[in-house]
Amino acid sequence: RVHTLDGRETAPRAADKNLFVENGAPLPFADAVTSGLSVGTPGTPATWDEALRSWGRTSTRDVLAPATRLARQGFTVDATFRQQTADNAARFRDFPASAKLFLPGGEPPAVGSTLKNPDLARTYDELSRKGLRSLYGGALAQDIVRTATHPPLAPGSTRNARPGKLATADLRAYDVKHQAPTRTGYRGLDVYSIAPSSSGGTTVGEALNILENDKLGKLS
Repeated sequence: RVHTLDGRETAPRAADKNLFVENGAPLPFADAVTSGLSVGTPGTPATWDEALRSWGRTSTRDVLAPATRLARQGFTVDATFRQQTADNAARFRDFPASAKLFLPGGEPPAVGSTLKNPDLARTYDELSRKGLRSLYGGALAQDIVRTATHPPLAPGSTRNARPGKLATADLRAYDVKHQAPTRTGYRGLDVYSIAPSSSGGTTVGEALNILENDKLGKLS
């Protein structure tokens, strides 16, 4: 039997069709994404928790240990990561915590240097102690909501980082969905994937149905 968990982020319950509309016009993508408006309830920790409860054989602490260690000890910056950071440097500079993490010394990290994320490591430590669902209540939830509703801009920044609508009630109400998977046939095989709200399963199924009409061996 195939199981799927839908752990997508969810919009605040206060969101409506005009969330990204200002003065009668849609917000530019760059303005919308660099704001509290784009922040929803994160689903990943709850999905980890549900998967562990349903099928896991180890503890939350053991599962998070490798990620915690990597966040604390850091990883080696490669050219791709440095370029991605450089592409977003202007945005990062407008938010002190982001600048501290991603722009050491005020510039993107050098290739070959080590990037550490001690705040993330401490968050994983807390989730290990209190459980993954602890992110949806208490201090962590309050910190998420405070940041989304009052984006912490750097002094002197001219960016209009619009406040979001996320509330602690949104985090408390978050629920992971057990959903039936999508299923499509492909050359005698059954292909299962995630159902909506994700677009992945339907998109993969559509692509395979198109490819099935061609003799792919001749294209190699």
